[in-house]
Amino acid sequence: MGCFYMSQNIFAKPDESLKEHTEKVLKVFKSFRKIYQNAPAYAGDPLFFQKLFWAVFLHDFGKGATGFQEQLNPKGKRWGYRHELLSTYFVNLLPYNDNDLEDIHLWIVTHHKDLRELQEKYFDEETYNDRLKEIKPVEKELITFLEEGKRKFQEMFGDEFNLKDNLADNELLFKTLKKMIKNVRMEKKLEAKEKIRGILGRGFLMAADHLASAGKDYIENFPAPSRVYKFHNLYSTQKFCREFKGSLMLTAPTGSGKTEAALFWGEANQKPGEGDRVFYILPYTASINAMYDRLKEKFGEEKVGFLHGKAQYYLYKKLGEDDLTRIRDLKDLNRKILKPLKIMTPFQLIKAFFGVKGFEMNLAELLEAKVIVDEIHAYDPRTTALLLTSLKFLQDHFNVRTLVMSATIPTFLKNLIQEKLAISQEVTLTSDELNRFTRHRVEVLPYDIFNSMQKIKEYLNKGKKVLVILNTVKRAQEVYQLFADMPFRKKLLHGRFMQRHREAIERELSDLDLLVATQVVEVSLDIDYDVLFTEPAPLDALLQRFGRVNRKGQKGISKVYVLSTGSSEDQYIYYPDLVNKSIEVLKEVDILYEAKIQEMIDKVYGQGFTKKQEELFKEVEKSMKSLLDSLYPYVVFEENEDRFYKLFNSVEAVPERYLGEYQELVEQDKYFEAMGYLVNISLNQFFKLQKQGHIYRKDNLLVVGSRYDDELGLILDEPESILEGFI
Repeated sequence: MGCFYMSQNIFAKPDESLKEHTEKVLKVFKSFRKIYQNAPAYAGDPLFFQKLFWAVFLHDFGKGATGFQEQLNPKGKRWGYRHELLSTYFVNLLPYNDNDLEDIHLWIVTHHKDLRELQEKYFDEETYNDRLKEIKPVEKELITFLEEGKRKFQEMFGDEFNLKDNLADNELLFKTLKKMIKNVRMEKKLEAKEKIRGILGRGFLMAADHLASAGKDYIENFPAPSRVYKFHNLYSTQKFCREFKGSLMLTAPTGSGKTEAALFWGEANQKPGEGDRVFYILPYTASINAMYDRLKEKFGEEKVGFLHGKAQYYLYKKLGEDDLTRIRDLKDLNRKILKPLKIMTPFQLIKAFFGVKGFEMNLAELLEAKVIVDEIHAYDPRTTALLLTSLKFLQDHFNVRTLVMSATIPTFLKNLIQEKLAISQEVTLTSDELNRFTRHRVEVLPYDIFNSMQKIKEYLNKGKKVLVILNTVKRAQEVYQLFADMPFRKKLLHGRFMQRHREAIERELSDLDLLVATQVVEVSLDIDYDVLFTEPAPLDALLQRFGRVNRKGQKGISKVYVLSTGSSEDQYIYYPDLVNKSIEVLKEVDILYEAKIQEMIDKVYGQGFTKKQEELFKEVEKSMKSLLDSLYPYVVFEENEDRFYKLFNSVEAVPERYLGEYQELVEQDKYFEAMGYLVNISLNQFFKLQKQGHIYRKDNLLVVGSRYDDELGLILDEPESILEGFI
């Protein structure tokens, strides 16, 4: 009766009793224990789950304080203290040694705030002891509930468990907190197991609490791809991946079932109790959105999540509603340890190692995970170094297995990845299989795009769908305007459109006669044209561009034209030496046989990184290793968080012409619709505009004063003239 009485009168939330919430969190904990059975070994602690059980059970006991309970009333005033600190008072009843009790104290006290924030505001023993008096009226009821916890513990672990007879002063709490803060200040290196134990303990407790609060009482299991994909015939790579256990490198062309092969590998490497999570890493948000839609349709929304910087906006567009709370909740669920298959950018993985808020939860989810890294060729040396160093840490400490794959990987990069990640096995299609994907005839034209206009018009007049790819937005805008008076269905596409305009253009891509574009078409857009004209670029980028023509190989052999001359601005985008080597290699090609592509790639990239690239790779690798060494559980390093966000090389701004519409939407709380008015600007362009006085800040919003044209996008070199429409 006492327990029932307590459960009805001590609340964790306005509409949920402490008992109800605790039982929900315990259900999630039980699910974690089943999926992450080996966590105690990685934490170096056979009592890990027993201790975590008590951290889960006691984490909200401090909410019994009279001030907290009053705060929950509709007109209750803010309490001004932290319940987590008071919850640790009851840890004194547990019969563990001081080292084990330290862990439980730290997990409980940091399940909302990190140690630094708590220290700034709440590390005062006198105040703590004074606040403890607020627990006294319900102390007996909480101890009665603790007896129920003892019974649950015995049911779960089968061990006899006796609580101590009386509550002592909580001297150990502040001793523990001060010791950990001192360790952080003195940059004392934690033993690997101690670090992992802190990460897993805090991470699992935070995740269980958050999921229970979101109405979830278990986490999903990884779906079996072999039950979903019922192919009559498998490629050799798919057959291999269905059986192979361990880290692997896979090279296969687009359209050869590479994604399915990777998922088969993920399934082959699953074992009950070994994490049961698969992370699929792609370089671009457009790729992630497309992959999310594709896999969600196959496996169900409850099994598949996605993470990238614009996830909220994407959910808004998919749901067709502006419910800020619901969309944030959906995005947050994707971040939690819930969905077993997550598609994400590399930065979402790397982010955790910068010690940003909640990093322990992100890392705990990765325990014994299977990580698929797709399109590995797409990353610059800096991102490659960050990614490989992070994966190496996960391999060493979390037994993560990795599948690295791409349609094209230079041998030097394969060797580098195999060395850093200790991958000894590689698989690719047979020569016969590869050549089934042969679908292009290449011709290098000895001039630039402007001398190709007549040839382009001839194809258009024959009813062919023509794709023209330029290396810069400025050149694409110039070329597109040359077709202005021609009666063809045409569009321009590049990265300097407002999001809402870019989406509108992308919806029309399959119905066009002519698409003039930049590199944005190299990834993820499901387009299929008859002929290509492209400015020169490194071979791997050109191969991606070729893939937008005769995509499914149903048109026989299609023509792709590579111009030998680009614009003077190209040198700031691509290394001229790589571009020149690529052109020379392609001059020797007529029909582009897939089985020959690896040899061509290695002719271009035979020397590996340039000296400058290699120096950058080594410098970033060294910095990242130092960052990993200094990673502390329980502490958020804001300075490292700043370093993380500086990795991104673009900003978002609203074109001045649309500022009024943007502000009106914000005033109406239509935040996601307002996001459609943002345009991306590279940091280099931002600094240039800043120097010219063409970009400025208004109410924490960047406004760009360059001319914006709905058909052409942002024209950086021309100032906006708001009056022009009225003259």
